[in-house]
Amino acid sequence: MRDVFDYKDIRRLDETSISEQIKNGLVVAATHELANAMRLYYPEYSVVDVHQLVSNLVPEWDGSIHDLKNYVSLRNVIEDYILENNLGMEVSTHLRRNAADMWNAIKLLTEADVYPDDVDESSSESIYRFKEIWSIFESNNEQIIAFRKIFSEKLSNRDFVSDAIGNMIGETREHLYLFGFYFITPLQDRLFDVLEENGIHLHFLNCHDHIYEYATRIWEKTFPQYGEGEVIDLQENLESKDNFREAILRKPQSIPVEVTCHFTEFDFATMVKSAIDRGETVYSPDAKQCETILKEYFPEYYQEKHLLSYPVGQYIYNLHMMWDSIYNVMNMEYEYVYKCFSSGWVNVDDLNGRDYLYEVKCLEPYFKFCHSISDWEERLATLRQAKEATDAFNKREKGNLRWHKLLGNPFENLAVYALDLLVLEDIDKLIHKLIVDAEYLFGSGTRTDLYEHFSKIANIINQHCEEEDTHQLESAVIKDLLGKLDDETARGIECPLNGIRDAIIMLIGDHLGDYETFDQETSFRRRMVIPLSMVEAAMLNNYGEKVHLVFANEFTLPGKPRELPWPLTDAMLDSLRLRPESNTMKYVRDMRSVIDNRPLSYRYLFYSFMGISNDLNDPILSIEWLCVKDNKDVDVSPYVKLLGLNDKLIRKTDRAGTRFLEDYMVAGNSYLDEELDMPEGDVPEIVKMDFLLCKYRYIYSYLLNYLPSFSQEFHYSFALSKLISAFTIVSGIGKDIVSENVAELFPFLRNVEIQQSRDFAKSQGKPEPKVYDGIEYPGQVLLPHYLNENVIKSARKLYDDFVEDGVIGYEKSKEMCIYCPYSSICMKRYDQGELNHE
Repeated sequence: MRDVFDYKDIRRLDETSISEQIKNGLVVAATHELANAMRLYYPEYSVVDVHQLVSNLVPEWDGSIHDLKNYVSLRNVIEDYILENNLGMEVSTHLRRNAADMWNAIKLLTEADVYPDDVDESSSESIYRFKEIWSIFESNNEQIIAFRKIFSEKLSNRDFVSDAIGNMIGETREHLYLFGFYFITPLQDRLFDVLEENGIHLHFLNCHDHIYEYATRIWEKTFPQYGEGEVIDLQENLESKDNFREAILRKPQSIPVEVTCHFTEFDFATMVKSAIDRGETVYSPDAKQCETILKEYFPEYYQEKHLLSYPVGQYIYNLHMMWDSIYNVMNMEYEYVYKCFSSGWVNVDDLNGRDYLYEVKCLEPYFKFCHSISDWEERLATLRQAKEATDAFNKREKGNLRWHKLLGNPFENLAVYALDLLVLEDIDKLIHKLIVDAEYLFGSGTRTDLYEHFSKIANIINQHCEEEDTHQLESAVIKDLLGKLDDETARGIECPLNGIRDAIIMLIGDHLGDYETFDQETSFRRRMVIPLSMVEAAMLNNYGEKVHLVFANEFTLPGKPRELPWPLTDAMLDSLRLRPESNTMKYVRDMRSVIDNRPLSYRYLFYSFMGISNDLNDPILSIEWLCVKDNKDVDVSPYVKLLGLNDKLIRKTDRAGTRFLEDYMVAGNSYLDEELDMPEGDVPEIVKMDFLLCKYRYIYSYLLNYLPSFSQEFHYSFALSKLISAFTIVSGIGKDIVSENVAELFPFLRNVEIQQSRDFAKSQGKPEPKVYDGIEYPGQVLLPHYLNENVIKSARKLYDDFVEDGVIGYEKSKEMCIYCPYSSICMKRYDQGELNHE
């Protein structure tokens, strides 16, 4: 038997006609947040959240470790299925990449009491493959077998059900009072059916005020009794004007709400931080993204960090990202090597990769297209030989080495060859240590024992933990990871190597939780920002207090229908061959109702800020959003527009960050124009020409850096062209022979880039040699210093004008910026987009 009751004010339940019955029954709240709030507000109530009910009645169906093992089991089935059916690369890759989604689809259908045989496989090849894989997976999966057995055996036993409920609160209750269920999941509904079959009465209490029907229409979707059967209003005579809903529906002149848009993420994060510091509550329809922004600017707020927030987690994560799940080989892309270095967990002897990040970044173009371990080892060996060869151009070991290297060694302009040979040797050692860890972790073969793989991770972590600078909090989170990995039940479970990467990343990053299962919202534990689905607790937690609704923009607050995991579709669910004698049709309908009514539920949640402004004139509700994202304007939520606000009533923060940057650049320009003089003394011509060409280039290279250093990938093909020209002129050897020799120093360039460089290498007259500090250098020294012909001409002309007239007068060329060694960091650069536009 299920009763449905309405109430208007959850703070006055003790005044209703069933107050004693509620006190003597068991209160089941739809969310963890609401359960906690009710325990505090009504200490005489026995309260649990629905997730506790699920955990006690179906303990085998809970927890990320269970999900991990199911995912691994499914991956094994998929690999065997691919092998047995001799599937091609395209289909195989598709199945592997969708494995996590496939597990979530199986989980949803299993919770709704659907079996593989219920699926009509004729609709598409994807559904056909899914049904076959699910059938094999289910017949061999102990957890699913146990889950189905619980419903057919354990939960049909009245004593077992009574004991499970009694274990939660110490005694059995025959009446359950359910609060906040604006939707009911298939698993919840199945448990509710079980409870009723065992003589337990269910009473749903919904916050429903008939004056504001539009705001609470969600109940009509969840409980068909509305408008048909009798629904008892427990507070029929209660008059409690809701100013917030009045503001939305009646649009009065005075609205007790603040609405603010923020132009920058920093300003938005500062607002959230200040609100939390004041003890105010922050709700968001996108709590995950909100916390991501908050964590970026104020990481100190997250002492209980996720493992991936720590260097050790990043190291393990990126080691696994190097494993190619399609071809079952190591794929040491530069991106992951660099991230491993930045974690600080690549160390050998007294060397730490974290101290070589600038140098490793300089090497990025050189290791382009390196993927395998052998690629890296061969390229490292080539680099050492090339560096020794290019160092032969250095003519001085004493005196002003900086400018002698610049004038004498045409390769010193290139970041790859500007690095000291000893530094390259250190990086070589560190990369080989990384390779050792990677080889140890993945070894050979196509499968690995899950427990043994966990043990290898633990060994790597323990080995690195010997470092004295391991942070205390990091040590604690490492122990937590090792505790997760030290699971004897994982023994004997084999996992394909092409699935271990995703499996471990799911464990470390809890990525199985990225798919919003129906139970996730109910089991949420409070963090800094609370999901909007928890807002029903606001009446008890936050009445009379300042409350913030953030990320209330057009993309989040309206709510979108939750997507079904692959390969589930509406057509596939419509075609299920369900048994008419079972309740499966109802459970599938519940599943689809949750998905279909998502926009409506978000509208209800928005209105559920009800009561926090009741009888209060001060605006204690603040609605805020970030109105710029990815350089595009983002409008406020349509729900907020229902308030009837015009632009004058919406507070807007200043574009402070943009204005500050503009002021800084103006001040910097005036300072440079008035104060910075031509360098005096014995200064090479190149330096003076750089000063005339661009004062910022002069500052970045000769004042702040050791040497100008080209590090942009496309610079190298231009540099090769200039080097071919320079060596051809100096040596008198043919251009083809010179290009073959010089190109060997650029193994990372593609053949087409090398050919283009040869084509663009122009024959030029032999300029006068340059003499500096008593040493003569070839006049071609300018060619690899200025990568573009027009830039060289401009620089020479400026220098000649200065020598003749002693006057500095130039207008910076946009073309010069492209071929500048500092174009990636200069505050005065012209962007490529600007150049293309003009």
